[in-house]
Amino acid sequence: MPQVFRYTRKYFGLSPSNYINGIRLQQAEIQLRTTDRQITQIALACGFYDCAYFSKLFKKNYAESPLVYRKNHFEKA
Repeated sequence: MPQVFRYTRKYFGLSPSNYINGIRLQQAEIQLRTTDRQITQIALACGFYDCAYFSKLFKKNYAESPLVYRKNHFEKA
C-alpha cells in the first residue's frame, strides 16, 4: 500500500483517496449539470455513501453546494 501512496503522490500530487474523490466529484458535477436526478441519487451513484460528506466535499471543491451549483449550471436540453 505505501507504494500506491508514493506513486499517486508522485504522478498526481494527491493521496489515493483525494485522487479517487476528485474523480467521483467530476462525475457528480457532470450529472448535476446534465440530469434531473436527485442529489442523493447522484452522490450514491458516484460512490459517496454519506450525503453530508458529499455536500461538504463538493462545496469545498466547487465553492457552491450541489443544489446551488445545479441551479446555476444546469444545461437544459
